[in-house]
Amino acid sequence: MTREGGDIVGMDELRADRARRYEGKTGDVGRRHINGSYLITPTSDGAEARTYYLLMDVTVRPPNVFPLDITRINSFGLILAGR
Repeated sequence: MTREGGDIVGMDELRADRARRYEGKTGDVGRRHINGSYLITPTSDGAEARTYYLLMDVTVRPPNVFPLDITRINSFGLILAGR
């Protein structure tokens, strides 16, 4: 996995990244995500993909839903390009 320009390799690095992102909180932090279909269109430097991706905060009722739907695909993988 790659985040913020650096590679995250192995379980120890994944745990450290999670601790940093969630400010030391452990267990369920109340976030869920749903991945849907991908529409991938070729471009001159790789491809552009539109995805149906929802991030939900389930700590409140009804849950807050945040759509994140524009990604770009290049030699590094999928990169969020817009919201």
